[in-house]
Amino acid sequence: MLFSVYSIMKKKIIIADDNEDSLYLMVTILQKHGYEVLGFKDGTVIMDGLCEWPDLFILDKEMDYYDGIAIAKHLKSSADGRPVPVMMVSGSTTPKEDVAAAGIDLFLPKPFKAEHLLASVNNLIRA
Repeated sequence: MLFSVYSIMKKKIIIADDNEDSLYLMVTILQKHGYEVLGFKDGTVIMDGLCEWPDLFILDKEMDYYDGIAIAKHLKSSADGRPVPVMMVSGSTTPKEDVAAAGIDLFLPKPFKAEHLLASVNNLIRA
């Protein structure tokens, strides 16, 4: 049986969340399910530029230096035609208008169940 190179490559996800427990939880869950995951405690690495774009960004809304809304707007404006799926996770309420204006594809409220995180990630990466 032949497999295409694309089908066996791990999908890459970058997560920025200043809550260490939340970051660890998301990284662990997603790695267990076969994703390649990079986690950061804030969005400075993303804002400073990436050598390689992932298949999905997961951003916390409230972080030091840059919040998730600002990062999402930056990503969408600098995508150069690349698809940029962005999911926001937050324990605070965020107006739908802010989420839509930033181009965020999905908002997942904290706390969330592992199956909700996985279903959301799978839907965004397959879209």
